[in-house]
Amino acid sequence: YYITSGSIAPTFLCGIAIDNITSESLIRARYAQNIRKGLSEQNAMDEADAWVAGVMADRSKGSMPTLFMRKNPLTKLVTQFQLEVNNQLSYLFKDIPRETKKAGIKVLAWALVKFAVGAWLYDEIYEYLIGRRPALDPLGILNDTVGDLTGWEIPELVIGAVTGDMTEPRDEKMSLYNAMANMGAELLEQIPFTGALNLFGADLDTGRLPVSNAIPNLENIVKALSDDDLAGNKRADLFLRELADTAGAYLLLPYGGGQLKKILQTAEAIVRGGRYSITNEGEKKLQYPVYNDEAMDIAENAVFGSLFGTTALPAGREWIENGFGSLSVDQTIAYEAMKEAGAEDETAFRVIQDYRAAESNEEKREVIRSADINGEAKAALYYQLMASDTERQQMDLLDEAGQDMGQIVDTLLDIKDMDAEAGEDGESDEEKPLFTEEQMEAVYKAGLKENDAALAAVERKNIWADRGLTTDEKKAEFSKWLKVQGYSDEEQHALYNAVIEGGKSESEAGQENRYTKLVNSGIDDDIAYAIVSDISRLEPLEGEESVSREQKRRVVFDRLADPEQQIKALETVNLESQQKKFVLAYENGVTPEVYAAVIAEMPNYDEDGNGSLNQEEVKNALNKMGRGAFTLPGGTNDFTLSREDKAVIWQLYNKSWKYTSNPFGTGAGKRIYDALNPERE
Repeated sequence: YYITSGSIAPTFLCGIAIDNITSESLIRARYAQNIRKGLSEQNAMDEADAWVAGVMADRSKGSMPTLFMRKNPLTKLVTQFQLEVNNQLSYLFKDIPRETKKAGIKVLAWALVKFAVGAWLYDEIYEYLIGRRPALDPLGILNDTVGDLTGWEIPELVIGAVTGDMTEPRDEKMSLYNAMANMGAELLEQIPFTGALNLFGADLDTGRLPVSNAIPNLENIVKALSDDDLAGNKRADLFLRELADTAGAYLLLPYGGGQLKKILQTAEAIVRGGRYSITNEGEKKLQYPVYNDEAMDIAENAVFGSLFGTTALPAGREWIENGFGSLSVDQTIAYEAMKEAGAEDETAFRVIQDYRAAESNEEKREVIRSADINGEAKAALYYQLMASDTERQQMDLLDEAGQDMGQIVDTLLDIKDMDAEAGEDGESDEEKPLFTEEQMEAVYKAGLKENDAALAAVERKNIWADRGLTTDEKKAEFSKWLKVQGYSDEEQHALYNAVIEGGKSESEAGQENRYTKLVNSGIDDDIAYAIVSDISRLEPLEGEESVSREQKRRVVFDRLADPEQQIKALETVNLESQQKKFVLAYENGVTPEVYAAVIAEMPNYDEDGNGSLNQEEVKNALNKMGRGAFTLPGGTNDFTLSREDKAVIWQLYNKSWKYTSNPFGTGAGKRIYDALNPERE
């Protein structure tokens, strides 16, 4: 087998070395085991020789079955590469039972269990390293069958231990017929002499039984030669690959063709940066990448791919596990453009995969925005996969002008976000006017022209490009800009409606934003902006889903010291009913900050724990809080509630409580009661 014309074939030197090391290690171990059992040196060596010959398939003259010695080509189709497969089953079902016959059924069972567990662990490790499970694996077959029938199977423990992902794989249950068919196929793959069945339509894993790999697919050959619907380069690629991967690798060369194929495919994949296929239209699609970011990556890919094939590389294994899904033509172009723009191979591919997995346009925009790649690479991704024809023209011009394309893409993404908020998401591939009729109607109604709207739209794009601003801060910045431009209140409102709210009708348009309300109430521009900014950056308290009004009121009190201005600012925070109570409290001598602090403390005095306070509980709370040394939240100034203050707050707490029941004074109680219940006067 290893001798050619009296000399050793170079291709087999590695195989000979591995055989020698393995057989010698096994003989030494078995010999030492026999010596410990008390056998003589000669007997120990003889038994070790016989045992290793059984385990490793003795190829010496007279040791192989005569079927394997036949030169008939038809016989070779069945027996080629099958000696080890046959020997393994012979060892399991003949040698082990023979050796353990005198020891009893328990010893035999234990020997078979050890083999099954060992084979399973070997396959687990081999699959992690190479991506395949080559060993006869009864436990693996059982696990797959249980998974087919129940939808649950033991996870890949070695891969899970290394990656930290021990999630139990769950799939849809298969029918009994399909589960049994899968199990039957797996069993056939482990039986010798079944490789030739692939020649007759069977679909068996030919990794162990590679005979059919040498036979070209005649359908592909005919298609490549005669199908005029295929592009010329597709036909050439199909024809050459079909012949090179089959007959060229296994029939033309006397030996080593399969290994040579792996070496050449690996070299091609490293040079091209991945394995590609050709579409019927002649365009290339990336099947899976080969990462060449570092010199060590190239070296590892060269060695590993040459030994085991490119599908044993990490990306190749993912490609198989994910059902052989290739990138589309556009995605392939985007991937290559991102690499050309400076993105690392693996990072670029992961970004493409994240983009493919995104289920909505919003998620796709977020993938581009948050990708760990430079601005030029983001621009390449956006240009190829998301940009409309109009946007591509704009991006080409801006790129030629030397603009920062990363910033341009951020601006375009922000624009699409705003389009989505206006209900226009998904129209990026259609030509759209700069403004809708509704937007221009709002502008014209205020006596403005289209160039006013265009100028405002440009400023809006500049503001929204700043990713460091919150949405409310952006709206405030836009309102500040409108004010600085000298537009009247009516014009500001019209432009804000047209550019920010999409030209809604007066009935549909939202109220003025918080910044505009604050400024129009007489609060300083900078303080108004600071209040808007602080509120927009608040985070919900622990255990809460949203920011509370108490938190927003605290911002107002921290930014404004004048109670008059506090009342004005609180109008942008409170509900209408709440604001009315704050105003009444202030008109009756209780400052907004004091009233807010007392109301915030009230839940702590729920004596019966029923979630609400009755009249007695509110009275007790006010008495306790009114004894002095009560500090405002976030402040240092102590205050004491007067009896009049208590009467006002008690009556404000529940508008339905009769003022005659006010424990602190019916005079103040009546004023508040009448103000809260004008219909009862």
